[in-house]
Amino acid sequence: MRPRGATPFAMTTVLKPTWPRLAWLAELSLTTDRLQLLHGPFVAVDPSAIPQWASACVWDGPFDDGAFHSTPHVFGTGIRSTADGVHFVPSCTTVDRLIYVREPGRVVVSNSLPVLLGSIGARLSIEHDYAAFSESAGLGVNEYLRELRVEHPSHDHVFQVLYDSLVVDRHGLAFRRRYHPHRFTHVAEYLSAISDIVGRMITNAGAAARRRQTRVVTNASRGYDSSAVSALVASAGKALCYSAAQSNTRIPKLLTRLMDVDVHNDDGTEIARRLGLSTKYLDPNVHSLPGDMERWLWASGQLSPELIFWRMLHDAEASDALTLWFSGHFGDGIWDTHPNPRVLAGYVTRSMPSGYSLAEARIRYGLIDCSLPFLFAEDAAAIHALSLSEEMKPWRLDNDYDRPIPRRILEERGIPRDAFGFGKKAVAQDFDSPQGRDLSAEFYRTNGWTTLGAHAYRAVNLGIYLSQRSLAFAQARGVRSRMFQLQQNASKNHLRRLGPTWDMRRQTFVHCVNTLATQFTRETSS
Repeated sequence: MRPRGATPFAMTTVLKPTWPRLAWLAELSLTTDRLQLLHGPFVAVDPSAIPQWASACVWDGPFDDGAFHSTPHVFGTGIRSTADGVHFVPSCTTVDRLIYVREPGRVVVSNSLPVLLGSIGARLSIEHDYAAFSESAGLGVNEYLRELRVEHPSHDHVFQVLYDSLVVDRHGLAFRRRYHPHRFTHVAEYLSAISDIVGRMITNAGAAARRRQTRVVTNASRGYDSSAVSALVASAGKALCYSAAQSNTRIPKLLTRLMDVDVHNDDGTEIARRLGLSTKYLDPNVHSLPGDMERWLWASGQLSPELIFWRMLHDAEASDALTLWFSGHFGDGIWDTHPNPRVLAGYVTRSMPSGYSLAEARIRYGLIDCSLPFLFAEDAAAIHALSLSEEMKPWRLDNDYDRPIPRRILEERGIPRDAFGFGKKAVAQDFDSPQGRDLSAEFYRTNGWTTLGAHAYRAVNLGIYLSQRSLAFAQARGVRSRMFQLQQNASKNHLRRLGPTWDMRRQTFVHCVNTLATQFTRETSS
């Protein structure tokens, strides 16, 4: 008989040195109360004689306590065995996920799709369209799609979990939300709470018991969110800030003279320097991407991959340190003066799944996404009230792109008003097939495409898209915010509607995931 208060599952851990740095796979036997954890080299394991937790995350508490299962402020993922079951803890964001499957007598959970598919012998099928599943991370924490179709002898689906903890005991599975309500009366109180959490997380990441150094990286642009996050992080210590020199717009420079904002310049390096941060440019040249790196960049979902961040991943791989990436995902939802009504109701709903497409690559290269706008996200109504309060009037512009809280953060740190926040931009380009020479050659060889056919496919899609953009430009008379509203749901991949044979993005996603899953079939069975 176990002593009073003992955990119901006895955990054993196995280090897999060649695995993705932050990957883990847990197998729970519901008949023997055994929990076996296979994990990559950056996963920190409870040093106790009988481990009770493992962490691929940072949180706002002491590292030695391993109490990430009881706080809402977690970035990354973790496993904690307690007296009431095993808690599988995802991030407090919608850019990370857990993948699980229940089989007779056992539950298998991982933070990586290829690792889980490999372990159970499942694969994705080109006959299934995974776009809705992948994009559903933008639907919010209550409405995202849970089921992912797979090919397997005994079951048709695996399942994803966002935001809520998955708790498993002998009686079954349950989902638990870790939200603790907060009320802020002043903006300074809200910003102080975020800064306090940033400091605690950096301390947590740097704990001696982790036996690993920590790097801190951020982004800066000419928009609002990433630069505001960089400003909040700058006061916590040394950080490296990445920026793109230009946005991803395809609007010709001649036409931009007729627009109300400069849609090309998205260079945030001067903002970063004024904040005291070291700077480095992201590299838009993706044609030299190593095949393995690009494969991981495609493996998160049937989405356009955010290949522009490859340089940040490359630098992380070159270091033996855990990288904390403080990003601005969800700033549009929490800080804009015109938020989605569902956000105000506490549903943590986004308009896009950006960041989610990097989930697998972050695991592979040892980065934890720390999206600060998600902190206190279920208190969005209270934060929105602060944005509209009298004290924030000096920082409101009362236009279609108005985020007074980030503006205050930056202007109070000496960033000029005209340096940022005058047009929504993006830096990630939209791709529907491999771009690097290595993965392209592999893809063409195994999927029946030729270089000429791929170029023709892209040309047709681009022609349709640019014609839509031209129409939106004329209808909006060059007003950037109105163009964005007219084209929120505009597709850049029209030929996919003809079926799987024409859906290069689906084919690329399936190819990359299945190739990686085969690797982990070998490794988990060894």
